[in-house]
Amino acid sequence: MTPKVLFFVRHGEVDNPKRVEYHRLPGFPLTEKGRDEAKSAGRYLAPQGISLLYCSPLMRTEQTAEIISTLCENVPIRKEERINEIGEHETPEECVKRMKEFYEEWLHSDVLTAAAVGHRDPFRLLFIVLSGLPPWPHIRNTSLFPMPTGSIYRVEPRISPPLIELVHTPPP
Repeated sequence: MTPKVLFFVRHGEVDNPKRVEYHRLPGFPLTEKGRDEAKSAGRYLAPQGISLLYCSPLMRTEQTAEIISTLCENVPIRKEERINEIGEHETPEECVKRMKEFYEEWLHSDVLTAAAVGHRDPFRLLFIVLSGLPPWPHIRNTSLFPMPTGSIYRVEPRISPPLIELVHTPPP
C-alpha cells in the first residue's frame, strides 16, 4: 500500500521593497526570484504524484500554488484558511490548533499524496508539535526546521512521530 505523504511548500520570495511586516496584509506578490522558486518546487513535486494542492488564501501562496499546479498537470488547488499566516492577535497555541486540525483532516481523508503551500511560522509550529516538542521555546530556534522561501518538507505519518524531512530547497 502506498503511504500517505503531505508536502509542505513555503511560498516563493515576496516583493516587499519597503520591508513591511506583511503577515496577513493583502497584496505582496512574488518577485521574479519567487516565481523561479515556485517553478523549482513544481519541478520537484511533478513526479511525486500529488492529487491535491492546498493553499493559504494570500496572494503570495496563491501565485506559488498556481505555478506548481501548472507544472503538476494542473492538479486542483483548494484554498485552505487553516494554513494561513499567523494572525496579528493569534497566539502560537491557536495557530497550532488550526494547523493540527488541517493535518488531522488530511490524515483521515482519502487523499494519499498532497501538497500544502503556506507560510514558514505556521508550518514550523506544526512540525515542532508533530515531533513531540513543545512550541516554546523551540519556535525561537530557527535552525530547527529551517524553511527558506520555495523550500519543501515531506511529512509521512506512517510512523510516530511522523517522518518530517527537508526534501527540496531551490537553487540560489
